[in-house]
Amino acid sequence: MRRRDPTYREEEQERNTLAHSIHRMNATFREGEQERDTVARSVRRMDPTYREEEQQRDTLAHSIRRMDPRYREEEQQRDTLAHSIRRMDPSYREEEQQRDTLAHSIRRMDPTYREEEQQRDTLAHSIRRMDPTYREEEQQMNTLAHSIRRMDPTYRDEEQQRDTLVHSIRRMDPAYRGEERERDSLARSILRQNEEYRQVERERDTAMHRVRRRNPVFRIMEQERNTSARRVTRQVAMQMQEAENRMRSCRVLIHRMNPTNRENINMRQALRSSARRRNLSPESRSQQQIQDTLRCRARIISNFCNIIKSGPTETSFHLITIYINSATHATK
Repeated sequence: MRRRDPTYREEEQERNTLAHSIHRMNATFREGEQERDTVARSVRRMDPTYREEEQQRDTLAHSIRRMDPRYREEEQQRDTLAHSIRRMDPSYREEEQQRDTLAHSIRRMDPTYREEEQQRDTLAHSIRRMDPTYREEEQQMNTLAHSIRRMDPTYRDEEQQRDTLVHSIRRMDPAYRGEERERDSLARSILRQNEEYRQVERERDTAMHRVRRRNPVFRIMEQERNTSARRVTRQVAMQMQEAENRMRSCRVLIHRMNPTNRENINMRQALRSSARRRNLSPESRSQQQIQDTLRCRARIISNFCNIIKSGPTETSFHLITIYINSATHATK
């Protein structure tokens, strides 16, 4: 009946709280109370309904407490410390790694997760590679790992086959082939600036050529190539000589088209001819005169035939008359 009074209940609660706090100052009492509470809680938790309600209460209370940034930070520090302490045990680390590997493999069964993970990894790797020190260390690690893998002959063969296939596919692009030739030519020209390299290259080429020439088919093909190359060289030389002769003839013709030059040439030719005739004997002079007459007659007849082929014109009749008179005079 007294507890029906709210004031009495409040005072009683304060007295009980004070008495309980005084009792808890005793370590034995605290330990006994804790054991009683643990047993009572374990008994209550045997009820699935109680466990579910308790979990909901704890989850709600924890979410409310985590709204405080300071609490979240302290909780994270506690969890980090506790996790680091637990990871000092090798058995725990191994079990944790197995759990994480299994969970990660299950998550990677989702194609969307795999794609997002790949994008995250690519972005994180590109950010890390902005550090020159990281790039250098990564390159050293990759080089060491590659050298270790290449110790396996099977791996070397497979790698060589892959590289050959990839290179053949890339060389299908004409632009790639052109760039590759330029790179090879530049690198070879730089290497050939070393006299020792040139000597080694000559010896290597000579030995390879000697080995290849042991094959009769190679010798025949080489002979055909050399014959074709010499033929082309001769044709080029002949074409160049003919072009040079044509240019010389053109220069002479252009020079002779000048009236002054033509007059000088005719004068020098006349002087040479007269000097040659003076030095000839009477028999040679008579024979030379007969040859000149025949050449003049042949030239007149050739010009006459060309005029006849061009058709009858007033000019052609006039020229025929002149040629007839000239031929008559030359014959006399």
